[in-house]
Amino acid sequence: MRSIALVLFALFLTACSKPSPQPLRYGHDQCAQCKMEIEDQKFGAEAVANTGKVMVFDSPECLAQWVLARPGGMDGIHSLWVTDFIRPGTLIDASQAFFLYSPMIKSPMGLNYAAFATDEERHRAQISFTGEDRTWNDAMRDAGSLH
Repeated sequence: MRSIALVLFALFLTACSKPSPQPLRYGHDQCAQCKMEIEDQKFGAEAVANTGKVMVFDSPECLAQWVLARPGGMDGIHSLWVTDFIRPGTLIDASQAFFLYSPMIKSPMGLNYAAFATDEERHRAQISFTGEDRTWNDAMRDAGSLH
């Protein structure tokens, strides 16, 4: 009886856990959109489904293209995450990220967007990477124009 209670408790905890991003495995994971190996730690991205399943991407533009290509758009998707450009390997919520477009930023698929956790960090980056402020909505729009 005790073992049944432990199993039920474990199932309860699993059912109550909030879907969340997982660490990207650079050099191992393959982009769900373009199928390239994810290598550059400044540009990875993830989509987390309501079920907890995580889809990984090599760049914000691949994530955006994947969302745009889905028949249901964001249906069934819990959250979208992008890598913080100045904290490689650290994921931030795409909808809250501050993006910088710059021809000097060479993202894997050529959209040349970088994500930052704060507006201040983005503006500091503009000292080295002359460019324009962008949002996640801008990234979605611009990714739609890529091949």
